Amino acid sequence: MWSCGGELTDPGQTKASGYINSPETVGAIQMLADLYAQGAITGWNSGDIPMTDGFGTGRYMLLLEGPWKIAEMQGAYPDFAYGTAPMPAGKGGSVSVLGGEDISMFQSANKEAAWKFMQFMTSPYAQEEMAKCGQIPVNEEALESDTVKEADFAPFIDAIKTAKSRPTVASWSEIDSELATAVTAVMNGDKTAREAMDELAVKMDVLLAE
Repeated sequence: MWSCGGELTDPGQTKASGYINSPETVGAIQMLADLYAQGAITGWNSGDIPMTDGFGTGRYMLLLEGPWKIAEMQGAYPDFAYGTAPMPAGKGGSVSVLGGEDISMFQSANKEAAWKFMQFMTSPYAQEEMAKCGQIPVNEEALESDTVKEADFAPFIDAIKTAKSRPTVASWSEIDSELATAVTAVMNGDKTAREAMDELAVKMDVLLAE
């Protein structure tokens, strides 16, 4: 959606109407449905060849994945040669999705110890060690280390510069579920992209207002 110039919500994350059902977003969903109808994309339906296996055996030409897939490929298909490329660019540029692991402190009697642990886990040393396990560091000093610069996942670091995060709203889980249902309906030919996104916009407006 983002690469095609579409959006999920308005900048304030208060409404979806006019955004999730904009011409750009509808066009992006329709493009996926058209590619699926042509047999050009697959891999998520029950019975499909799993993504890693399909790619590692040469039956899938490319995957839309993240840095975690590097470690999976090394473990499952160590001799399979492949390259990495940025998200295909459209009207909105080349835009990927920000994600990752989280570390939080709970209201407990061990706040001081928890804070020390959080400081350690986000330190240059710990983040460089995590990089050896395939995790992109969150510490800028660690990003400059040779370990990171020479890592197989290094190309994904450039994608972060233009990536966006999902809406930071309390109802995101529900919205994500509704979005998946709407897109599936389009992919299966049960609804047009316009119909599905118009209906989704109404549901999202309600969820965002809660």
